[in-house]
Amino acid sequence: MIATARAENEAFVRDLGAAEFLDHTSRRFDDELSGLDVVLDAVGGETLARSYGVLRPGGRLVTLVAPPDEAAAERSGVQATFFIVRPDHDELTTIARMVDDGRLRPVVAATYPLSEGRAAFESIGAPRPPGKTVLLVRP
Repeated sequence: MIATARAENEAFVRDLGAAEFLDHTSRRFDDELSGLDVVLDAVGGETLARSYGVLRPGGRLVTLVAPPDEAAAERSGVQATFFIVRPDHDELTTIARMVDDGRLRPVVAATYPLSEGRAAFESIGAPRPPGKTVLLVRP
C-alpha cells in the first residue's frame, strides 16, 4: 500500500500499514506513480481528477468525496465508484464490538462539545494531528 500525506504524518501513516509513503506537499503523486490497481480518494477536486492517470487499465478508483467523472474513467479504461456510507444497525454493532475488543482503533484528532460545533467545523483546515474531529453529544 502506498499512502500520501504531509511529511510530519509519515510515521503515523506507516503505523497504519503503508509500505510506501509520498509527501504530497513536495511531490505530485501522479508524477511518481503509475500502474496501480486501486486508488482510494478522500480529497476530491484536482486530486480526484489526477487519480485516473495513475491506475492501470481495468483498475478501480473509489472516491469518498463526490461522484466520479464517468467520461474520465472511460477514457482511462478504469472503473470509478462513489462510495457513500449509509447507516446500518448490524454493521454499526459489529464495528462497535471491534472497537470494544481492540481490533479496530479509531483515531481521534480532537473533540468538541456539541455547543462548539461551528468551531469543530472550522478546525478542519487548521494544522492538527491526524484523525477525526468528534462532536460530543453527551458530557
